[in-house]
Amino acid sequence: MGTDVNPKLKEMLKELHELAHQIQEERNRGEPSLLNLQKVHDKIQQEGKAIADAQAEAQLLQQAIDKIAEIKSYRNKTVTEPKVPVMRRGVLMSMVHKDAANLPLWKASTRYEKPPPLCGCLQADSSYIVPKGKYVAALVKGSEGEDNWILAEVVSFNSTTGKYDVDDIDSEEGRERHILSKKRVIALPLYKADPILQKECLYPVMTTIMALYPQTTCFYKGVIHSLPKDSEDHYQILFEDTSYPDGYSPPLKVAQRYVIPFLE
Repeated sequence: MGTDVNPKLKEMLKELHELAHQIQEERNRGEPSLLNLQKVHDKIQQEGKAIADAQAEAQLLQQAIDKIAEIKSYRNKTVTEPKVPVMRRGVLMSMVHKDAANLPLWKASTRYEKPPPLCGCLQADSSYIVPKGKYVAALVKGSEGEDNWILAEVVSFNSTTGKYDVDDIDSEEGRERHILSKKRVIALPLYKADPILQKECLYPVMTTIMALYPQTTCFYKGVIHSLPKDSEDHYQILFEDTSYPDGYSPPLKVAQRYVIPFLE
């Protein structure tokens, strides 16, 4: 058998060998370029991460700038709209006592003139609107949802809704405002009654009433123990108090200004 390789095949094998040699040479020559390309790729990735980190930092910086602007705006607001200062307890109680002491004594101009509404125990007509700035007894909701009668100051009356805006004069946060219907507001007396000349303007003994408990700004249920003896004297009130054996406190003095009818 012939062992000679086909000349054509031999030529093709030679060409393949040369190509393989060229490929190896080209690979050797291109390897540094490939390494450089890989380095460039890695660098691009690093630069991309750096850009993402910078963008995240820029976002946080913008949030910080926005927060600074918010703080400045809040500080400017607190400067331009100062909070109503809380009145010291002693000053508040002194003001309450002074208000009662300054209540004018009603005097008739003629022997036939009758005492007006809000003289002593005489109540105002249902159409009466308490003027702005006057004190009232106001029935408000407490922190736990309970009803409390408090001493409040009238801010305004809305004739459309029939409701008062009143401020609690003894709120720990300054003036606390309440919007109340007329039935939750009781006008306080505008005149003291003379116990000698206008006995009909005083609550009879043992009448159930509400009165401002001494050294507080809250009205509580009680009964009349004794009447004022003169225009400078006060009622003696027995306040309901379950801490006492008979369910009532000892007699406590309350000015005519702060004794009002009891409402069921």
